Amino acid sequence: MKKVENRKTRKNRKREKPARVFLALFISFSILFFILFIISRVGDEDSYLIKDYDNQSQSHQNTENRLIETMTSGEQISIFLEDFGVLPNLIRFNRGSAVTEVQMPIDRATVDLNYANFRLTKFLNSLKWEQISGVEQMRTNSHQLTFYSPRDSLTYRFRIFYDISNAYPEQKPKIAIIVKGFGTKTRSELDKWFDLDNEICFSILPKNRVSKMNMQLLVNNGFETLLEIPMEEAGYPRVISEPYSIFGHDKDALVIQKMKKFYKLLPSVTGSITHRGSLITTDRRIMPIVLNFVKEKEIYFIDDKPIETSIAYIMAQEMLINSFEKSISFDYRSSSEDKILDDLKNLNKNPIIITFQRADDEMYERIVRLVEMIKKNGYELTRVSRL
Repeated sequence: MKKVENRKTRKNRKREKPARVFLALFISFSILFFILFIISRVGDEDSYLIKDYDNQSQSHQNTENRLIETMTSGEQISIFLEDFGVLPNLIRFNRGSAVTEVQMPIDRATVDLNYANFRLTKFLNSLKWEQISGVEQMRTNSHQLTFYSPRDSLTYRFRIFYDISNAYPEQKPKIAIIVKGFGTKTRSELDKWFDLDNEICFSILPKNRVSKMNMQLLVNNGFETLLEIPMEEAGYPRVISEPYSIFGHDKDALVIQKMKKFYKLLPSVTGSITHRGSLITTDRRIMPIVLNFVKEKEIYFIDDKPIETSIAYIMAQEMLINSFEKSISFDYRSSSEDKILDDLKNLNKNPIIITFQRADDEMYERIVRLVEMIKKNGYELTRVSRL
């Protein structure tokens, strides 16, 4: 009898062994799946923040658009002119039998004709107005745009020109500061930069997930961020360019693919700025591809290296993109504060865009002193999107 029981026990153990192995494997895979799920949630936390922010912003924009769409054409125009900052006493509506003329005098110190043209066109297109014509009148230094309004079946002709009546209050010269090189900094390295004035902007190279995390940390702390577009430098490979840059030999499809990848890494940027690129900014095939992408994403563009042969800024202006050229870069290791102030005064420009190519400890201290000096000498520090 004892032998029979031993034989049965061995058979039962043989049956139980595969079951135990299966159970152990199941538990192991369950634990592994749970760990991977947690990691993915932590790794993508910034993307959830971005999506939530974008959804809220889009919802607010949609509500605002629906309200404007219910207004008359005249009310829609008035809303735009008020938001754009045109003084009410300078606006003129001259109603004719076929066309209503709208006079739009703008302040030369704060905005140029191309940007005013761009903003007006974008606004009316969003309301499904039909553009009939657009003419730049060199003799009178003005732009003339003609649109048909489906709201009241009327035609409007807008004349945009610089005000000569001195009706606009005198503006403080505006300065925007952009600090470059925040693509690979660690969280601890970023912390002290959050104490700077919120009007300072930061640009980031689209290198990896750390770049994306740094962008979101800066945005969450109230700063404006820019995408640094890495581009081939003249003289490459003797002159170093980032290995993932846009190169002159890239096919059109590859340039588009790279731009999409850059933006996917940094989706919350407000603007863009060239990184190196003394070769690409002269390329008439590649620059329109880059700028078309910038225009599609509705972010501004800055040529950080406006060499004499660069076509980037001029082309961006022609494409009605909100765009700027860097005014000056300072070598703070050799320039005294008095020399810096003299350089700013000699520029005789408004606005002034200053870029810094490094973000080290010494630069941080000098930027703090520069901001104090800017405000003390009557300049207004502002982020680029407010220029």
